[in-house]
Amino acid sequence: FKFTKGGALPMSYDSGIGEIEKLYETDQPGLSKKRGKISVKNLRSGYLKRCRQFADIRRPLKVAIDTGNGVMGDILPALLKGLPLKIVPLFFKPDGRFPNHEANPLKPENLVDLQKAVIEKKCDLGVAFDGDGDRVAFVDENGMALPGDLMGALMAQQLLKCHRGGKVYYDVRATKALPEAITAAGGVALESRVGHSHIKAGLRAQQAIMAAELSGHFYFRDFYYSDSGETAFFLVLSLLSRNAQRISELIRPLQRYFHTGEINFEVHDAAKTIAAVEARYCAQAKNVNKVDGVSIDMGSWWFNLRMSNTEPVVRLNLESLVSKDEMETRKTEVAQLIKS
Repeated sequence: FKFTKGGALPMSYDSGIGEIEKLYETDQPGLSKKRGKISVKNLRSGYLKRCRQFADIRRPLKVAIDTGNGVMGDILPALLKGLPLKIVPLFFKPDGRFPNHEANPLKPENLVDLQKAVIEKKCDLGVAFDGDGDRVAFVDENGMALPGDLMGALMAQQLLKCHRGGKVYYDVRATKALPEAITAAGGVALESRVGHSHIKAGLRAQQAIMAAELSGHFYFRDFYYSDSGETAFFLVLSLLSRNAQRISELIRPLQRYFHTGEINFEVHDAAKTIAAVEARYCAQAKNVNKVDGVSIDMGSWWFNLRMSNTEPVVRLNLESLVSKDEMETRKTEVAQLIKS
């Protein structure tokens, strides 16, 4: 569940959830003098219309879509009706047992069926939604999974053609190629903490046009400052339909650095681990920031280390701007320090 205030304002522990938790823990009878009301509304038609706002598809495309037996299998037929798309559907029937694979496109093993379908059916693109449809992942025409931050860069470049000077948020884990792409397209790149409540609040405060998370959440000003897998999906299709290039060719200029992806480590004391790693590198660092955990820029490489809110885990994202070899060497170096 995601708690919101009036006007769909997001809530975090800093802006209301902590207070609700305290009320729950006190378990006081009679906290409310008046019972609330329940209203039931069918929002389907309005939702479909809003999702199709970026569906400006200029030429026919063949797309494999894996909904992983989640909710998107129910809504996609109506959402795609009348569009110049040939769909190769995978696991469209909603089934909470998830009999084919987990509905989590962030895990490589859950993209195998989609990658196979894209290659066998010679599709222009592969798309995988998570169980509730707010996250989306993409596969190129060669069956290669495309990182969420790089796809966010493509979406930002597309939107900035119509919104020159617009602000775009990205989270602390993203490749440096993402803020560079935003700036090169005439936008303003803004770094954010990970998590929907922080990003949604930032979007509203800055009137930013979109935000991208490494996890495959993409947020849009024109979708109520919220994340929408459908809007991201249509934005990518519209971009692809306007270009003679394949999706692999469009993203290639952005694939210039070497990123580990997110790596999780179980630790006894997350705060102590992060402090130890920071102490090891801060003196030699070009820059240290604490937007979320600690991000340390070492010049030719950088990393972010942050703690989980729910588990005894720290999460590492590291990138070399020079080579894969340096990325592997520095990853091993930092990982050993975390484990020590």
